[in-house]
Amino acid sequence: MPTKPSKRVTIRDVAKVAGVSVTTVSHALNGKGRMEAETIQRVREAAERLGYQASHAARNLRGGRTGRIAVINSQSSPHQVSLVDLEHFVRLLAGASELAVERGYTPVLTLPHLKGGAGLPVDGVIIVDPIKDEPLLGALQLSGTPVVTTGRDPNRREMDERWVDNDLYQATLDMLAHLTAQGAKRVAVIASSSIYSYSEDAVRAYKDWCAQRSETPMIGEVQGPLSENGAYQEALALLESPTRPDALHCVTDRYAFGVLLAAQAMGLRVPEDLMISAGTDGDAAANNTPSITAMQLNPESIGREAVDLLIDLIERRPESRSRVVPYVLQARDSTRR
Repeated sequence: MPTKPSKRVTIRDVAKVAGVSVTTVSHALNGKGRMEAETIQRVREAAERLGYQASHAARNLRGGRTGRIAVINSQSSPHQVSLVDLEHFVRLLAGASELAVERGYTPVLTLPHLKGGAGLPVDGVIIVDPIKDEPLLGALQLSGTPVVTTGRDPNRREMDERWVDNDLYQATLDMLAHLTAQGAKRVAVIASSSIYSYSEDAVRAYKDWCAQRSETPMIGEVQGPLSENGAYQEALALLESPTRPDALHCVTDRYAFGVLLAAQAMGLRVPEDLMISAGTDGDAAANNTPSITAMQLNPESIGREAVDLLIDLIERRPESRSRVVPYVLQARDSTRR
């Protein structure tokens, strides 16, 4: 544990304890220059032992930085929702904001400044749920602005991108296995447009699962805004078909509420006649009657990891890599037969 200093510890104090120059301390703590890992570790241990904290304002001034990180959603998304409209995104923002402040950066919910357009100068940008061929991602990369996405641009999978995400392909397979273990015979999926990686991953997993079982996929794709109404309409069409499914998996909990309304309109009991599950979780899903089985994707961790990765890029740490956040399947009343 670091000792509480009786006076302000300076960078010279750290240099003296570590047995290196002031310049070496500065480079080791800010990820600059080339030096041996042992030297970096010795400097960081000395700084922690002394309780040294660099001035974030001074660090940003020396580096020509603003100290600001933008967190925004895709400006081309057809979902037509604000980041603060959905619990998953609110929790992601909370995690991102918390770590940004801890690391000496100010999170802002605004468009970044790009050549030829208005905006606030920022050091880096987090794009939440980029769409396929995300135009903002390309513009930021051309401007040299560090950028991290939560979720991925489906058409950039093989490129050297930086992203934070869950393994939603495997999560979908886990949910399908749960539904069949509960007795489901015919499982259908309510998805968003394939321009989103989270929906594409879920649909790809579902189609692979159907192929392995020699079954025909039953998919309802909601177009336009992310709403219960779109899922309601798609669910009605599936539930009125001759091969009515006895389980519906939705890529978001908002869609699951629309499916629940469709089941109630048709007089179907949940879970006896129809099991319902969701690919995202929240308080509404947990507290609903019946409660909705859902994937807890740990959005706070996604936000924190995205900020941590972005700061690595801003401060030019070469070891930065894309990151996968674990998930948990929360089994609840909507699938308990």
